[in-house]
Amino acid sequence: MKMDSMKLLNILAGSPLVNQLRITIHSLQEAVNRYGEPHRFYHNYDHLLNLCSQIESSKQDDLFKDELYLVALYHDVIYDPRSRQNEHRSARFFQNAVDDSMYKNRCYTRIFNAILNTTYSFPLNDPCNDLSSEFRVMDFGCLYLLSTQELVENERLIMKEYQYVSYPEYVEARCGFIEAAIKNASCGYNIDGLRALRQFVECT
Repeated sequence: MKMDSMKLLNILAGSPLVNQLRITIHSLQEAVNRYGEPHRFYHNYDHLLNLCSQIESSKQDDLFKDELYLVALYHDVIYDPRSRQNEHRSARFFQNAVDDSMYKNRCYTRIFNAILNTTYSFPLNDPCNDLSSEFRVMDFGCLYLLSTQELVENERLIMKEYQYVSYPEYVEARCGFIEAAIKNASCGYNIDGLRALRQFVECT
């Protein structure tokens, strides 16, 4: 069965970890609904469900998968392209969904920190734990794994989220980010797609 929002909610509703953290179905639904906000073009349902499909097909154990599902659901639950506090606000949103008696729970702490660790500006912070490291590959590592066509399609969606800035400003900022991604690529990563993406942004 293809991953969709109903399947994701069913997975989470049946998760022992979700029950342990006492996250309600209402809270889960509220988080999922955030991805349908009208200002989202890339950071939307498709992005969330793509991540969850990767998690579903991974070979991690059930508990680790449940942690990943919660990081995926909450990492962009607050998304305002004008703000530099999205990750902190998203982590707080997750915190508010969890019963406060669980704040010392090991899994809660791992998830909370992994959400905070999704700030992808260079130089990148080291992953705070194995959960953060695994999720970063899924969420950020796609820059080095997608085809040029896929990168360009994603870029067009991201452009729509930044329509509030002038295009020259957008080009300067995005080219700087892409150049940093190229320079900081791990050994063995394919950067040809990023070079083509930079050219697309410069010439559009």
